[in-house]
Amino acid sequence: MNGGDPCDTIAPWSNVICNLLETPNTILYLNLKENNLSGTIPSEVALLTDLRGLELDSNHLTGTIPSEVGLLSSLQVLILDSNSLEGAIPSELGMLEKAWFVKLNENSFSGTFPDVLGDLSSLLYLYLNENEITGTIVCESVTSQVMG
Repeated sequence: MNGGDPCDTIAPWSNVICNLLETPNTILYLNLKENNLSGTIPSEVALLTDLRGLELDSNHLTGTIPSEVGLLSSLQVLILDSNSLEGAIPSELGMLEKAWFVKLNENSFSGTFPDVLGDLSSLLYLYLNENEITGTIVCESVTSQVMG
């Protein structure tokens, strides 16, 4: 990592994919899995407005998913599994209309499944196992029970 611009064309950061065709360059994909990260997911992640993928799995992250993640309108892949995240899954994730892969398993999420996630028409894969989530998922005429 060069310490400055993650999209630097001479020494770009590893695990970061940038759109180099626009000025300023924007981060499209951030893969920080298995980096021994700790602490909470900052709400400032919403400033990465062109982000298509966010992988923070297999770290030591705690706290909740910031509701601001729902503002990432281009996000297609959200992988937060194998951390120590807790609380309710924010209903704002229902605003991720382009999301097709969401992996939140192996955390400590609790509460009722947010109905709005069932409305995501692009969603193909949703992993919630090994949590304490209850409720019913209704997706385009398919209904299944959720048990964490």
